[in-house]
Amino acid sequence: MATIETLFLANGLVAAGIVYLDFLRPESLRLLSAFSLAYFYSAVLPVAVYIAGGQIYTGIDPRYIPDALFLSLLCLGGLLAVKIAAQFGVRAAVPPAGQPEGPGKISTIVAVIVFSSVLFVSAYNIDVFLLPKSQGSGALSALHYKTLLLGSAFFCVFVSLYWKTGGLAAYGFVALALYCIVFKERDFFLAGLLMALVLYSQSKIGVRSILVIAIFALSAFSYLSIGRSAAFEKFDFLTIANQGSNLFVNTFVMRYFENVRSEDYYWGYTYFSSLIDTMTFGYAPFRPTLANWLAEEYAGLWTTGGYGFSIEAEAFMNYGYFGVFALFVAIGVFLLKVEGLAMRGYRSGRLMLGWSVMFLMYGIRGESLNIFKSFLLVVIIAAALRIFDTQFVASGEATRAKPLRTLERR
Repeated sequence: MATIETLFLANGLVAAGIVYLDFLRPESLRLLSAFSLAYFYSAVLPVAVYIAGGQIYTGIDPRYIPDALFLSLLCLGGLLAVKIAAQFGVRAAVPPAGQPEGPGKISTIVAVIVFSSVLFVSAYNIDVFLLPKSQGSGALSALHYKTLLLGSAFFCVFVSLYWKTGGLAAYGFVALALYCIVFKERDFFLAGLLMALVLYSQSKIGVRSILVIAIFALSAFSYLSIGRSAAFEKFDFLTIANQGSNLFVNTFVMRYFENVRSEDYYWGYTYFSSLIDTMTFGYAPFRPTLANWLAEEYAGLWTTGGYGFSIEAEAFMNYGYFGVFALFVAIGVFLLKVEGLAMRGYRSGRLMLGWSVMFLMYGIRGESLNIFKSFLLVVIIAAALRIFDTQFVASGEATRAKPLRTLERR
């Protein structure tokens, strides 16, 4: 196995290659770049802290960092392979500029109710902000996470379908951000990324503006982590680089499966269980979640929070190294397809683009169950709005909106 420094550099070069190829196409929304950088931040960047001699999360086993970095190299390599293949493919022409229709009466009324409810819960529990995170999020128990998921999903659908950032969309973002700040959650940063992506697609902001927003967001994201562990006792550059939780999960799984045999793999069982759990709305789970499994194996605690998981670790547990590479090839193909549909004005493409930004990227530090549940919820909300909102009928074209603007290089 190569050294930690060599594998870290290789991961960085592959991620840089994806971004470079993405920016060669002026008609791109840079979705693959955003996902690649989000993954690099979650799974690879904390290694820079270790190399620099800084303190990393105590659960990370340094002996298995090379193995974890090799997993990450397979992930980024899968995305790069898709991007290279796409460079030699036929590029679909992007139609002339245009904007999708606004929300109808039903969407507007429901948006006001949902966003106002989230804002009310935030204001009602404002005292929770003074409590530690574990006590704060426990104040509403399971209701807290359901509120956060529902509010995030509705915001995702509303912004994605109507591709707007002002008015109710801005109100929804403020409500969601306040809720997350009160309960010390950081999910609203991806909602902000979706808003920035919409503005970028409309040529209202450029790459430089997005970089400034990203730097500010990462700083705020890191600041909210102070006090979560010994590795986050102060706010500095090392704290910003040390936020990814995938490295801990990956080193743990690689140690757990160190002498794995073919019969030890799950061979799709966790994916099947997650699918059944999702389709039955949690009433028929086949197994404990992988987050629960990790908490019990690592800390001897049966808890639903604290550690999360990682999508590449789950792929490895099911199909080994091949599964990791294949998963990220599939993700790369999906993201490019979604981006193309969104650029050509398809509502389904914009909806899946929004879901990818807010939930698939967040799912990097989770498991298939999180991804499946969020997907089903977003689809149900979008379908309900499509059925009951007369704006879809009045527009005369239920599946396709006006195309987005062709982007110029900046």
